[in-house]
Amino acid sequence: MKTIRGVCIPLILFTLVVSAFGAERYHTFAGLGGSIGVNRLTYHGWVETEQKDLDISGSYYTAGPILCVFVPPLIGEWTMQYEANSHDGEVDTSVQCLLLSLAGKYFYSVTQWFYLTAGAGVYGEMPPATLSYEGGGGGLASLGCVVNFSFDFRLVFDVTAKYGSFGLGEESRKFSTGAAVFIIYNVGSI
Repeated sequence: MKTIRGVCIPLILFTLVVSAFGAERYHTFAGLGGSIGVNRLTYHGWVETEQKDLDISGSYYTAGPILCVFVPPLIGEWTMQYEANSHDGEVDTSVQCLLLSLAGKYFYSVTQWFYLTAGAGVYGEMPPATLSYEGGGGGLASLGCVVNFSFDFRLVFDVTAKYGSFGLGEESRKFSTGAAVFIIYNVGSI
């Protein structure tokens, strides 16, 4: 009898939840875009014949696809982008790599055509971009908005901050801030 209750009660609850949300459709959007910003490295490692700690400033840009799933009031977001970092300093820390990110966002509808968003997630810079780059990764946070041009087309704009490891030197860290823009199109519903 306990087994029957253990199976039937969750099934009944699942059926009620599915019925309550049955009219709600969750939409998947895909698109392209990119970002641009500045970053600061804390480099620890060998510089010619001695170990040094350096603060190195630079810039970055990214470009590539994005996939978003809108489940009101949440957005799941996945990106896969080409990233180029450019840094000036005693050590050449300029690298190009594949940047992957996964984030969750909360959105607030100001109007039917305009949403404010805030979110957090993780990112990874995939090696081997160069023979000496070991990859890196960390956390990210974003504030932004979504503008609906039509039911199918939307513009996603974010101001982002990322902090994590940087794969050159020993225990090097990177802090980045910038802005991202994506144009997305409704490719289906769940």
